[in-house]
Amino acid sequence: MIFRLPSLREELAILEGPRTHDGQPTWTLHDPARNRFFRLDWLTFEILQRWSLGDPHLITQSIGAQTPLQPDADDIESVLNFASANQLLSFAGADNSASLSASRSRAHPSWWQWLIHNYLFFRIPLIQPDRLLQALVKSAKFLFSRSFAFLTACAGIVGLALVWRQWDAFKAVWLDYANLNGYLGYVVVLVLVKVIHEFGHGLMATRFGCRVPSMGLAFLVMTPVAYTDTNDAWKLTDRKSRLWIGAAGMLAELTLAAWATLAWTLLPNGFFRSAAFMVATTTWLKSVLINTSPVMRFDGYYLLSDSLEMPNLHARAFALARWRLREALFNLGEPAPEIFPPKLKRGLIALAMFIWAYRLVVFTGIAVFVYHFFFKALGIVLFGVEMGWFIALPIFSEAKAWWERRRSIRRSPRRWWVALGFSASLALCCIPLPKTIRVTGQLTPGQEYIVSSPEAARIGELDTRDAERVEAGATLLRLESPALDARLAKIKSREISLTDEISASSSNPATQRRVPILQQELASAHASRHEIETAQAQLQFKAPFAGTFRLADPDLRAEQTVGRQEILGTVISDHGAQIVTYVDERDRGNLKVGAVATIYFASGSGQQLKLRVTAIEADATRLLSHPMLATPFGGSVPARVFDNDIVPENAVYRVTLVPLDSTEMLPTQVRVGHVAIHAGAESLIKVWVRNALSVLWRELGF
Repeated sequence: MIFRLPSLREELAILEGPRTHDGQPTWTLHDPARNRFFRLDWLTFEILQRWSLGDPHLITQSIGAQTPLQPDADDIESVLNFASANQLLSFAGADNSASLSASRSRAHPSWWQWLIHNYLFFRIPLIQPDRLLQALVKSAKFLFSRSFAFLTACAGIVGLALVWRQWDAFKAVWLDYANLNGYLGYVVVLVLVKVIHEFGHGLMATRFGCRVPSMGLAFLVMTPVAYTDTNDAWKLTDRKSRLWIGAAGMLAELTLAAWATLAWTLLPNGFFRSAAFMVATTTWLKSVLINTSPVMRFDGYYLLSDSLEMPNLHARAFALARWRLREALFNLGEPAPEIFPPKLKRGLIALAMFIWAYRLVVFTGIAVFVYHFFFKALGIVLFGVEMGWFIALPIFSEAKAWWERRRSIRRSPRRWWVALGFSASLALCCIPLPKTIRVTGQLTPGQEYIVSSPEAARIGELDTRDAERVEAGATLLRLESPALDARLAKIKSREISLTDEISASSSNPATQRRVPILQQELASAHASRHEIETAQAQLQFKAPFAGTFRLADPDLRAEQTVGRQEILGTVISDHGAQIVTYVDERDRGNLKVGAVATIYFASGSGQQLKLRVTAIEADATRLLSHPMLATPFGGSVPARVFDNDIVPENAVYRVTLVPLDSTEMLPTQVRVGHVAIHAGAESLIKVWVRNALSVLWRELGF
């Protein structure tokens, strides 16, 4: 134990603080050199008040004699460690240089620890706004009045009511901004709104007599956001004042939202109405969805912390939840880290559990983001740092706490249930489970006859309706070509004229020499007539085989004009039809020829049919030949369109399926369905390991 305590720094100030939720008094220690504040409990305050005695024994005696508290030497040492870790001690002389160096080393981590903590978040102060804020508070007193608050509330209510009456127009405007110019406009508006948000905090803090030393930019995952240093609010003992400062940014945004919403309903179309729309939508969404959330350290967190009078809310909730987890699993009988009322206790534990789940998702997303944001080698390193520091390290720390309590855990009867649950979970991950591959399938007929117009024509007769079954040789439709009819009539007239002229020339010796020429012309006319009649015959379409006739346009009617090479319909054979689909490379290894599948047709009738896999291509498909299976057209295969070619984004393999019962036929009136292929069994661990190795293999360039 240290017998002579080092002195505290002279510039430190201890201020009266708010009472806790259970009525205990608190004090606030202010370090003006670093503008940092520390909340002190009663015992710590009494120890620091008597710190000048210099002797731990004298301090404990004085506190025991003058207060109901009974501290011991360990309490004095805890306060000393706190003061040393936060650089609150005053060292003088060469003898204390080693202590000062050690304290500085504890306060300043190594460069790699600093880099891990700060490469995704750091601050850049830009201005010292204290004088400006004091001038604005004096000149803008009306903004803090009840009259202005009442007018703003009325503007918001009237604006929302008018927007509700024009809701269709409001949604249409929203869609109009779904382009690059709209996004850029929202970025500009978001910057301006954020500046007003931060000035709201600063103005409210200045109004309550707090100093605002800096405003600037903070970079969160390389994204710039504005910040305002309102740490001076810790000096305020009135909780309502601190709540007003914490809520001032959201109140500023909601004020903007109310007046901007009303302005959009009243202004004529133009620049100012567009600006009002952007301000209104940005502020409503940002204030409600982001700032009010207590799971991250935004305004909602500080408001909740101040309303509960609980500084370091997250850390205290986490400690309570970890204790509750250990008690639920092992019933160790350890005291709770803090004593709270039952409802507050349950609420804090629920909050901690929710934040853990939320941060697991968010930090994993951040890890993926930084992996793609930087070049490959650095991205892999930062991904590992993110996953290790923010996800693996907390789990390791809790596992370490369990290890430290291993003797108590061994004595707990619940350890067997925990071991059984853990073993069951591990077994569930290792046991191969049946796997179902869900994809989109397209019907590919065994035979297909496409009906297309050889030239521009008119539909004369439509002998077959859409989706009607036809037999081989049945007439499907007839086309008429007025141009061919006119040419045929002209040729026939020419043939009659030539025949009559040949007859007359044969009986007249003077014109007999023209007969050979006329006969050649007649033969040419016969050939032209045959060509036209052949073309007319091609305008009549008959089914080459039995099947189902599908019109390209179900509304096709007689007397309707069609263009050259226009597809009019298709005859699909009843026999030999099959389903084609594509599976990802991760699923191909589990899929075997002969696997059973079920297709659910997309007609809405609920019709389904059993299939079996007949072929799996060995090579990945480079170009998708079935557009309806690609995601841009509603299918399941992720793909992009390049110059009319459909390119899969991942390696996919073509799979062919036919009806399981050879006597059943696929419904040819349906072209697309959802296919569930029952593949081989696979364990979750195998899937995770294979996916991890495939990503590693791909990223290493193999």
